[in-house]
Amino acid sequence: MKVKYHHPEVGGCGQMEIEVELGEMTQMAEQHHGREVHYQKCRRSEGRTATFLPKPVAGEAGSGMPCAYALIQRKVSPSSMMKQATHS
Repeated sequence: MKVKYHHPEVGGCGQMEIEVELGEMTQMAEQHHGREVHYQKCRRSEGRTATFLPKPVAGEAGSGMPCAYALIQRKVSPSSMMKQATHS
């Protein structure tokens, strides 16, 4: 998962925004979850807490945890789509 940019989020409590490059949806979901677990373990070992809640503190600005995706049309014949459907 490649990071495009990151910066502190508006508000307090050490919130950060991290923008990553687009990728295959299922791979990105797995990598995202793996990173969350990694960050939480690292923070816990330092006696700190990491959370990925969209708005963890009432009254503070929050990220909203947006998730963007793009659907890309591929040139696939109907017969190859049927083959994929019967093999999955």
